[in-house]
Amino acid sequence: MNCEETLARIRNLTKARVAKHYEANKEKINQKRREAYAKKHPKELKEVVTEPPQITVEKLDTITVPKRKRLIIKKNSMTVENLGTITTPTVAEDFFKVLKETNKTSYINDIKRITKIIKTDDLLSLRNHKKMIPILNTSIQANGKPYSINSIKQNYQCILYLIDHVGLDVPKEPYAEQFSLYKIRSSDYRDVKADEEVVPFKEYLKKIADTLGKDSKMYLIASLYDAFTIRDNYQLKLVKEPDNDVDNFLVVGPHSLEIVIQKYKTDNKYGPKTFKPKKPLEKLIRSYIGTNKLKLGDYLLGDKKLTSYISKANKQLEFSGSINSLRHMKATDKKDESPEERLKQSNIMGHSSAVHKQYVKKRKLKVI
Repeated sequence: MNCEETLARIRNLTKARVAKHYEANKEKINQKRREAYAKKHPKELKEVVTEPPQITVEKLDTITVPKRKRLIIKKNSMTVENLGTITTPTVAEDFFKVLKETNKTSYINDIKRITKIIKTDDLLSLRNHKKMIPILNTSIQANGKPYSINSIKQNYQCILYLIDHVGLDVPKEPYAEQFSLYKIRSSDYRDVKADEEVVPFKEYLKKIADTLGKDSKMYLIASLYDAFTIRDNYQLKLVKEPDNDVDNFLVVGPHSLEIVIQKYKTDNKYGPKTFKPKKPLEKLIRSYIGTNKLKLGDYLLGDKKLTSYISKANKQLEFSGSINSLRHMKATDKKDESPEERLKQSNIMGHSSAVHKQYVKKRKLKVI
């Protein structure tokens, strides 16, 4: 059973509970409906009184509610108890539809990680919280390392989301407590990380050039992050002109290049980002395209996330970290610049000025 099938199973269980609730309280529910209808249509009621359609598990997917009765789905407005009464029985599916695609992908990835950790696709096994919480807190990754504090925190955030919005029938309080604890641990960890040292970006680029060469993929990646420090969103499709149907792309013109980033973690707040590389970087990009015989429709650096690639390359450089390390470097390089420049950099990085301050580290005097 994959992640999507697991969600479907949760929804089906919820539908069954809705039908059971209706069967047990049919007369009361129908009476309330008749009374509500009578208030709005007193004349019509005298002429015709009809029974509401019988709700069965088989019919739940087809039952709809007129638009005038449709409720706006708000965060934390849905529980297992009111799932079948506040709106249509397929409300969980509707809620997923209005989620931003990036958030939906994030939650699905979290669910996959959770099911892998607890070794079952049956999320109802989370009812046994005394057993599951220690497993979630101490599980080891395939590489032999424990999950990060933030990953564990995300697991609990995802579980709470499923409880609140999809109707996952498991106890909420134990998982809410763990989420609160890991928020504190995450904050403590940030304080410790603030004392770490990072090297200047120029020294990092020099190390790559000396070790891997300026014609290497890693040198191009690092140069892009030095010039335009986004997250892991450099999955750039080569296009001749801007294309709104493509998430992120590189417009290859005869005399200039333009990078357009439309889909990223905080795109709802900061909107699309555009960047025109300066001549040295443009020359590097064009050289890479030519050397690797890339054509329109191809991806400059591939269509997969770059985090793992950068992490492996950094090990060759005897340097730890991945994309976040590059972001820390850049924020630290800019720490002594004007408030206007630092705000500009935080906008490029797609986070608030308060978060940006957390990215500033101590500068390492000894080069790598």
